[in-house]
Amino acid sequence: MILSKRKLDIDELYVHQINGYGIGNFINCTPTIKYLSDYYHQKIPVYFDNGTIKRMYENCPFIDILNEKEASKKECLFSSALVNGWIPDWLFIYKKVLKRQKIKVDLNNIPHTYVDSYPTLDAYQDKKYVVIIRGMVDYTPYWIKMKDPGDTIYKYIIEKLEKEYQIVFIGGESDYNNNICRMETWCDGYVQLNSIQKSLGLIAGASLVVSNDTGMYHASGALNKKIFVMWKKTLFKKNQSPGLNCFYSRLNRWQKDFDSWLDLIEHSK
Repeated sequence: MILSKRKLDIDELYVHQINGYGIGNFINCTPTIKYLSDYYHQKIPVYFDNGTIKRMYENCPFIDILNEKEASKKECLFSSALVNGWIPDWLFIYKKVLKRQKIKVDLNNIPHTYVDSYPTLDAYQDKKYVVIIRGMVDYTPYWIKMKDPGDTIYKYIIEKLEKEYQIVFIGGESDYNNNICRMETWCDGYVQLNSIQKSLGLIAGASLVVSNDTGMYHASGALNKKIFVMWKKTLFKKNQSPGLNCFYSRLNRWQKDFDSWLDLIEHSK
């Protein structure tokens, strides 16, 4: 189920984080879930297929996490597979779901995207560091071609940043095996793998974030971090975060844009 075919009563609805759609897809659902929570004056039930994404919302004040049995007793209002190709997904979901629920769409008060906040690791609370993100849900030739900026630009960025910042890599096992294992040899950096809470804590405490179009870029945007986002070939408008401090750089402009962004950051201190 992508979107319910009828208006649902609050007591019978739930939202489905569905397999095959990653961190970014669900983060784009959170403005709508928050609005529904405020509208109905209660937490919104959510069933998560993915345990990692579920752990990102264990402390969420507007989500009630369901188990499989509890979800089977309700009807799915919408799932994280509700995407489009023309406007930001977080806005598309908001409009479609509220229209389905016959709720007047208020474009002036859309909640921001959300992830739980976690404390920065003790060892990094007093350090000036940059989080480097380079990932994707599936490392297939298609998605590598669509999303991965490549070694050259990441190496250039790391060499520029390590003069002033500690480098911190975050990701999962597949990110390490495909990319981080090489990147960690380029600098004296720190690697944090396979803990979404620690990764969110490191993002929260970072001075800067550098990323491609991937799920943890959306998490960084939800936390309103200063983030340099290298865009390759995925649809640009639909995948944009509402984060106020996202700087987007398109293919063939990455190095020039990064230099300009870093210069702007340094002069704004």
